[in-house]
Amino acid sequence: MLRRKDGHCDDVAPGSHKWVIVTREAPGWSTLLGMGSVSAGAVAAGIVLGWWLDRVFGTSPILVVIGIALGIVGGVCYTAVLFRQYLKN
Repeated sequence: MLRRKDGHCDDVAPGSHKWVIVTREAPGWSTLLGMGSVSAGAVAAGIVLGWWLDRVFGTSPILVVIGIALGIVGGVCYTAVLFRQYLKN
């Protein structure tokens, strides 16, 4: 990201002497804890929703397994999107 030396962000061509490149620091412990909590919550929600739907439709344990899989995929996607912010130059 490009930022003027006075702190304001604008769109401008790189290479101008008025601009400096701002790099993002590594995620802090609270960000990492939040990522883990959201990932665990997604898996737990998949389990609970799958269990409830299995009881309603009598399809045990198919929907629980699908819920777990969807929860894992959701947690991984969420984590990947957040980490992508820190991996860009």
